Amino acid sequence: MLTVVILDVSLSMPMRDNWLAAHGDVLALVEGLQGPDSSDELKAVIAFSELPRSVDVAELASMGWDYVYGSNIAAALHLALAEMDGEPGRVVIFSDMEATAHLADDGGVIFSFPPSPDTAEKTIQAVGDCLSGGLRLEVRRYRGEAIQNDAVDALMQEVIRLGGNVVEVVVPTT
Repeated sequence: MLTVVILDVSLSMPMRDNWLAAHGDVLALVEGLQGPDSSDELKAVIAFSELPRSVDVAELASMGWDYVYGSNIAAALHLALAEMDGEPGRVVIFSDMEATAHLADDGGVIFSFPPSPDTAEKTIQAVGDCLSGGLRLEVRRYRGEAIQNDAVDALMQEVIRLGGNVVEVVVPTT
């Protein structure tokens, strides 16, 4: 199965102690996908903060986070959909899933914390676009032990309702 891996490199990841766990999990998945025994194939790796970008696998091990507030999950999912180019497969996203940015009609980035209703709507639309485009969506949501975020919880419920899979990764606070 073709797989696109998406890594959240926004500033919220290290600020909430999620970066090392998520980065390590991405490295392990990519290594497994490139192994000789893998039945799946790595199609692309995408890093995102306020804007997504395709990343060369060779860059991944030394990659750091962006010093940017804003997680544009919608744009990252749309780039993954474009990378798949109509082929079936899966998208695995590693993130705290705090959707705090989206693209305006003029192409500029709009940041809002807490997330604006427009950002939530665009993120949910992107989830639906991926799923209706024949992709399987797997979310690895990173969060601290005592962290509760109603906006993220609502988004995760919507991902599940639409047919995606969500795994909560609880990262111990340091």
